[in-house]
Amino acid sequence: MNMKDLLIALVVLVLLCLLGPVVVGILSALVAVAPYLLAVLLILGTIAFFRK
Repeated sequence: MNMKDLLIALVVLVLLCLLGPVVVGILSALVAVAPYLLAVLLILGTIAFFRK
């Protein structure tokens, strides 16, 4: 493993450390919002069903 490979590995590690929390935050936000989205979709679906 030469210096260039080591540098690339270090950069990848830093990027993972920086982007990891962002990805986790987005996923947790989606999980928090998902029930409300499902409820809205169900309500819209029932309205569309009874509108026929």
